[in-house]
Amino acid sequence: MLFKTILISLILLLPTMGCGYRMTARYNSLPPHITTIAVPSFENRTMQFDLSAKLTQAVKREFMERSACRISSDEAEADAVLHGIISGYSVTPIAIKRQNVGTSFLITLTVKIVFSDRREDRVLYSNPSFILREEYILSERNVDFYVEEGPAIERAAQAFADRLVATILEDF
Repeated sequence: MLFKTILISLILLLPTMGCGYRMTARYNSLPPHITTIAVPSFENRTMQFDLSAKLTQAVKREFMERSACRISSDEAEADAVLHGIISGYSVTPIAIKRQNVGTSFLITLTVKIVFSDRREDRVLYSNPSFILREEYILSERNVDFYVEEGPAIERAAQAFADRLVATILEDF
């Protein structure tokens, strides 16, 4: 009977328990001589204000969390440099209600990425169109549109940084 009670308790508790998996170890498959990475401000060729700062900061944070490398804005003191050019930003309605008003939107970011080894003067990773998409839902109150777009951009920046840094560090 006790076994049955424990088994039922575990079955009931399992759906409420998250796995909590998060990489805590710092993983770095870059060449050993790369100990400092420069991440200068991304160039923003779009009309979206403050996009460059949000993406650059998210990428710097992600490198600090995932690698043992020191992060800098100064290319002269770095072993490797990550350059980014934001070439595309769009917000597209993907769900529309009766009055032809969008209720759900898709943010699409396109960024040109070049990650270079300064010591060996070679490109370690390059992607001319690193694309990220993030969805958000518009509140029923139309005045909330910009309030919801801002957090969606923040989420997109974090997702972008997560994918980019993982690609650079783990797929090297």
